Amino acid sequence: MPDCICCLFVTGISSQTVHQPERDAHTVEGAAMKLDCSYDGAGNLDYILWYKQEANSSPEFILSRFKIGQGKKYGERFRCSMDASARQAPLHIERVKPSDSAVFYCATRHSTVL
Repeated sequence: MPDCICCLFVTGISSQTVHQPERDAHTVEGAAMKLDCSYDGAGNLDYILWYKQEANSSPEFILSRFKIGQGKKYGERFRCSMDASARQAPLHIERVKPSDSAVFYCATRHSTVL
């Protein structure tokens, strides 16, 4: 049976909005997976953060990504391939494990939900 990786969005207060189209994403152990995230709004703040929240736990920081260069990272299996001109910042997970089953949040430094 495939392991479930769930996607939701994070909220905050700002002029930028984050969009995560998938509510649920499924894959099998050992496969690679991409979780989409796009953003829009005023300004040129191209700074993305990704969080993982397991059941009954607080969100855990995974990585941050700037328009130019990689920000801080948690683990080698997670990366974000930001395209600032398209305002896309998907999270890529390599070699998915059962422990990756969680809610993943994409955020800008200051985000709102559309």
